[in-house]
Order: sequence, then C-alpha cells, then structure tokens
Amino acid sequence: MKRRLLPFLIVFTILTSGLSLVWGAHSFESMPYTDELGDGVDFNMCFIMDTIAPMPIPMDVESVALVPAELLDSSGDVTLNVEVQLNAPPLPHQSYTIEIGIDVDMDPTTGASSPGCFYNGLGVDYDVGVEVSEGSVASVWMDRYEAGEWVTVAEPTADIVERTVIVGFPVDALGSPLNSGLTVYLITEGGLDMAPSYGDPPITFTFNYIPEPYFEAPETVNEGTSYELDASASNSKNGAVSLYEWDLDGDEVYEESHPDPVTSFQFADDGVYPVGLMITDEAGFSSDYTKEITVLNTPPFNVEFSQTGELKTGEEVTFTGQAEDLGEDELTYIWAFGDGETTEGADVTHTYADEGDYTVTLTVTDDDGAEATEEKGVQVTPSGTGVSDGGEEPEPGIDPLLVILVLMFGFGGFLIYDYIRRGKKDEGKKEEPEEEKDFCEEHPEVVEEENKKCEEAMWELDDALGPIEDDLATAKDQWHEDMRAVGLLIMEWDIAYAVIQSLTKSEKEIREMAEKVQKVAAIVKPGASMGKIAFKKGGEEAMKEMGKHIATEVGKGIAGEVSQTLKDLLSLEGWAMSEIGIGIAKFITGIDPKQEASDIRKESMRTCTLLQSWVDHTLARTERYTYRTLHTCIDEAQDLIDRIDDALKDFEDAVAGFRCVTCELTPEYMKHIQGMINELNDFIRAFGDLIDQVEQRLNQAVALYNRDDVYDSPYVRVNVQNNKIPNIKKSLNRSAEAKK
Repeated sequence: MKRRLLPFLIVFTILTSGLSLVWGAHSFESMPYTDELGDGVDFNMCFIMDTIAPMPIPMDVESVALVPAELLDSSGDVTLNVEVQLNAPPLPHQSYTIEIGIDVDMDPTTGASSPGCFYNGLGVDYDVGVEVSEGSVASVWMDRYEAGEWVTVAEPTADIVERTVIVGFPVDALGSPLNSGLTVYLITEGGLDMAPSYGDPPITFTFNYIPEPYFEAPETVNEGTSYELDASASNSKNGAVSLYEWDLDGDEVYEESHPDPVTSFQFADDGVYPVGLMITDEAGFSSDYTKEITVLNTPPFNVEFSQTGELKTGEEVTFTGQAEDLGEDELTYIWAFGDGETTEGADVTHTYADEGDYTVTLTVTDDDGAEATEEKGVQVTPSGTGVSDGGEEPEPGIDPLLVILVLMFGFGGFLIYDYIRRGKKDEGKKEEPEEEKDFCEEHPEVVEEENKKCEEAMWELDDALGPIEDDLATAKDQWHEDMRAVGLLIMEWDIAYAVIQSLTKSEKEIREMAEKVQKVAAIVKPGASMGKIAFKKGGEEAMKEMGKHIATEVGKGIAGEVSQTLKDLLSLEGWAMSEIGIGIAKFITGIDPKQEASDIRKESMRTCTLLQSWVDHTLARTERYTYRTLHTCIDEAQDLIDRIDDALKDFEDAVAGFRCVTCELTPEYMKHIQGMINELNDFIRAFGDLIDQVEQRLNQAVALYNRDDVYDSPYVRVNVQNNKIPNIKKSLNRSAEAKK
C-alpha cells in the first residue's frame, strides 16, 4: 500500500459478506465477516516501528460486506462494492481513511509486504482506498504494485451513507479468474483497526467470468455444400479460448475438438439442424452455445441422356439417363418420347411405330420434388433406310446448371456459368501446333477432364471468396466505428492541450509547437474573453453554442492532417456534441488560470490513457476490455488480403498444366477481386495514419506532463512523472514493436 496517508489517520479493513452468486457471464463467492469491536492498535507504532501496541479507539469497524454488481449496459463488466459499516457515525469534523489490501495470487512473498503488521501478512498486489475529510470524499485511488512501485490502474467510486462507507472498483482491473485474500484498514488520527485482526488470515473471495461462446454461420445453406463455422468471436475474460468442440448434427455428441476456432461441415440432406459449440478457456471454464442451421434442398443438375440402337420404325432403342445432385437424394427419371408414350427409370427401352421427328424429354426429380429437364430431338426413319440420331434439335430451355449457380452464388454464378460455356465453345479453336490439335481431337477424354477440373476450380474459388467478402462487410462497420472513436479522442486531447497552453501563458512553447497546435490555440485563446462575455450574458446556452463552434473547428483541423481515405471515413458532424461544447466553454472561463490548467490536465490524463489503449494491447485489455488496437485492425485487413491471395493461388495451382483447355477468370470477376484488395489496402493506410497521429499526441503528453506549471501540488507532480510518463513511454515502445 502506498503511504499516501497523513501521519495521523486510522486504517479500516473491508471484508466481503457471505455471497455466492452467478449471473449470466460470471460467478462470485466470498466469506462472511464481522469485525471484533475494540481491537484497535496504535497507528504510529504499527506503521513506523513495525510493532503492535493494542489500544482502544473510539471509531471502529463493525461489519464488512462485498457486493458485486453488473453494469446495466451490454458489456457485462462487474463492479465490486465494498460496504464498510462503522460502529457509530463519524463526527462532522472527523477525517479518516479506508484502505483495502488485496492479495490476488494468495502469495505473501509477492507484492508489497512491509511493514508486516500493517499488511497483516499479505503480499499486497492491489491497494484500493478512499480518504474522507470532514464528512466528504477527498480522494480515491486504485493502485497495483509493479516492479517495486505503485502504478494507478483505475479510479474507484466512493459514497458515504450514514455510518457506512461504500467503495466500488472494477473487477477487470484485478484480472480473472480470482482466488484472492483481502484485508481492510481503518486509519484515524493515532488509531488503526484491521479486519481481520492482526495475525488472522485474510478474507478470501473467488471470482471468474464464464466464457462466452458464439459462432458465425449462414442461416441457410445448400445440402451437400461445405460451409464454414467461425467461432473467432467467442471470448473469455479469463484468458484465451484453448478448445473448441462442435456438435455438428444436434445429437449432443461433440464430433470435433480442436484449438482452431474455424471448422467446415456439410449436410447430406435438407432439414433444420441444431449445431452446438462448447468452448473452454485457459483457466478451465466452459460454456456452450447452439444455433439452428436450415439446410435447403437443391434440384438435380447436369441432366444428360444417350441412346443405343438404330432409330427405325418397329425397332427397340435403349435410352440411358444420368444426373447429379448435391445431396444424397433419391432421383426419379421420367421419360416422354414425343409420341404420347412415357416411362420411368434410368435405363429404359422404346419402340417408335411411325417415322418422323420427335422430341425426347427426360425429367429428373429428387425426393423433395425439385426437378431438372433435358430435351433432344430425334428423327425416326422407316425400317430398312438410313438412320439419323437427330434432326434439328429444338432450342433448349434455361440451362439447369445456370439455375444452380445463381441459386448458390448470386451474381458470381453468372460469371462462372459464362466462363464455363465460353470455354467449352472455344475448345479446339486455340492456335496451337498442329500436333497439339491432333492430340486434343484424338483424346476427347483429356478435354473433358480438363473442363471438369476448370469448373471445379472456379467453384472452389467462389466458395473461398464468398466468406471473405462477408467478413470484409462485417469488418468495415467495426473499422469505421474504431476510427471515429480514435478521432474523437484526438480532438479531445488537442482541445485540452491548447486550453492548457493558453491558460499557462506558454507563448514561447506555443510558437515552438507544430503548425496544427498553433491553429488550435488560435481558435481557443480568443475564446477566453468570448467565453466570459457569453457566460455573463447568455449563461449555459451561450457557452454551449460557443463550445460547439470550437469543437467543430478543432475537428476540421485534425481531419486536415490525415489521409484522404481517412477523411472520407471520419464523420466530423458527430464531434460537435453539446456536452463537449459546455465543457470547453467552462474550461476557458475560469478565474484561476493555474488551477484551471491543473484541472484540465487531470481530465486530459484519462483521454491520454484511452489514446494509449489504441496502440498498446495491454491497456486495450484493461481500459476498453478488448484486444482491439489500431495495429490489430491492420492485421485483420492484411489477413483478408492474404486469404484472397491464397484463394487465387489455389485456383492457379488447380488449373496449371492444362494441355487442351485455357481456364481463366473473366475480366469482370478479376476486377471485383482487385476492388476488394484495393479497399483493404486503403484501410491499412488509414490505420497507419491514425497510429502516427496517436503517437504524436503521446509524445506531446510526455512533454506536457514533465512541466511543473500544470500541477497544483508537488506530490501530484511527482506521482504523475514517476508513474504516468513511464507508462506512456511503454505504450510508445509497444506500438513501435507492433509496427515491426
């Protein structure tokens, strides 16, 4: 615990009450505790001389309760409220301090552990405290012991209700899962009360988050078609997800188990199937999730038939039909021979009684009623004359292959169909050496095989690019949101920085700053006199309008620095918010410039920490409860580009070495793919611009916080310079490493 207390304050120990609770995303359990009254000791003897000297003290701890509370938003974050009840209400003029020592690893040898009597045998990893002066909260803190010094990790809340002091702090700052010990200290002038008492074991409590499984999958898929299940959005605040288990057919048996969040599967028949996912995190906690997948039937395709025998009147001819189906459907073959006769079967015979031209129609139907048809014209000659297996064939209807491709791939189906048909028409027309043409003409089976491989390669390419395009559409929404969030923080920092420069009259330093900062200062500095006049004449409304104007102008200045891509993505309209405007106007109407500069510096530190979290993965986890930084956004965009490159390479490998068929993608298809790559590269450049902008502000913060004239207390100055500035430099170093 940091000895920030005045020499004559009492320490009070906070304990968790008996609770064992589980809400949606976490569980909590703690031991009950009631303090023994009248067990106080001499504070100075304990803290200074490392000696226990029991003595009665008038103000004592009666009981302690630890109550977790989930925030009401969708984040699921949890605040622990430590409720400390005193034996009697403090006197109005009385000052005291309550500190909470937390040992998260239950190891007395790690963390701060001296003096022993004060820490009660704990290795104190976290120190949470509130200082009360004359009945009101004077200060609060939540620090972590790290490498021999205390580092601020969060700002707790504090409230006083009659004789109960309530201190709240975020559990995420401690980490999860937790199996921790806790001791509370009440410090008053000359007195110290510990709960539990000196020599007794600390209060223990446990906390862990329940992992949150989730996977992306299409609501509908076609039978017999492979589709992707992506559980990358699953998360656990206890650590990384280490195991993904899949129940792929709804039988409550997990058929697949592996550390990869992505898997693929295909259903052999149509229907509605519950697909289950169970995840397990590094801490060993598990939970499951189920989503229904609707599998659609697909009609048969590639319907063909042939005939055996001579088409003469009175002679039997054998017709053989074949078709394909993506599922495992049973197919029915119905024949109509054009002379009024019909029959059923894959192999049938028929005899024509009269000569003439007939249309043979084969209709193939699956067991769900979907069908496809193929027609062919035949000419029947009198017995004993020459035979022709077909006169002029009637114009066929819509190709079933085209129907299948459009149903499955939308616009991409037209492109694939166009290429397949165009390629088949052009077979044999290539200007190749004569011997090569002879080879292809003499080996139609090679042409057929290469056409089949070309078609399969195109299908596989479209299967690979479809999910990438879907992922890009989803990612763009998140990326736009991230850019606007960072842009708003940059604007807030620039305003605070310019106001501090104005209030501290650092004319020389203003002149030495970049042109942008000079422009911002030029906008804000005249606002000081404007603000005072507005405040006197129009009150809050006038201040709001003036502040909105300043915020908008500063926002325009920021947009002028970044790339054109980023300008197009950032929306300045949302930045001129009334609340920001009022805050700015109040900043520049202060009576005491030095105090105002100090107040704004305090506000700016929170903005600075959030800026750090966008280039520092460690702070992103503790400040915004996510792994996302600007560097991970770049990684996400690059991953999509790599996936596109891999899909194209797989296609090229699959069609390499063809001897008779040229298998190429249409220009329209390639243009669409290149458009996706160009868009992703634009995002990567935009994120790089933002990283540079954030790093500029962090370097600016180091220089600002090293100045003496922005502090109203030497103690605060030393604390910030010893803790905050090294943390900013760590973030800059982590950002530099991420760039590599």
